[in-house]
Amino acid sequence: MTIFGAFFFASVVLTSCGSEATADGEKACKIKCELESAENMEETEENVKKITKLFNDGLAFAIEMKEKYKDDEKGQGAYNAAMAACKCD
Repeated sequence: MTIFGAFFFASVVLTSCGSEATADGEKACKIKCELESAENMEETEENVKKITKLFNDGLAFAIEMKEKYKDDEKGQGAYNAAMAACKCD
């Protein structure tokens, strides 16, 4: 492999890792916003089931992300930046 091939390979791998972490942060943001909007839902049995499922899915995702990025400082940074930019409308 040439030096240019090595640089290309490294840039693709590093870029994809950051974008994956950003996408994970955006997904976490979406879950957060859905939970915030759920606070205004009428308290019916169906809505309680939806909220409970959403909460459990969000908790499982948060645990997965903590494990996924525990040894990846760059990934943690990209994930945290996406969460910091999170705006719920």
